[in-house]
Amino acid sequence: MQVTSVYPDGPADRAGVQVDDLVESIDGRPVTSLAELLTEVDRHTPTDSVTLSILRSSTRGDVTVQLAERPATLAAG
Repeated sequence: MQVTSVYPDGPADRAGVQVDDLVESIDGRPVTSLAELLTEVDRHTPTDSVTLSILRSSTRGDVTVQLAERPATLAAG
């Protein structure tokens, strides 16, 4: 799933996720769409940490994201 935007100062931004990163999995579970990613995020509570496996410029890596309450203005998927 390609990242098309990052909420400023949100959990992904603080973890270093960037626009155009490809999120391949969350906690080892493959994701191919925003809906799948949000479903996996919804399995957790705010303040939980998840590991995203990302591909950036042909380099794979993991980032740890500490979740927070989703702003009401952000779509649920």
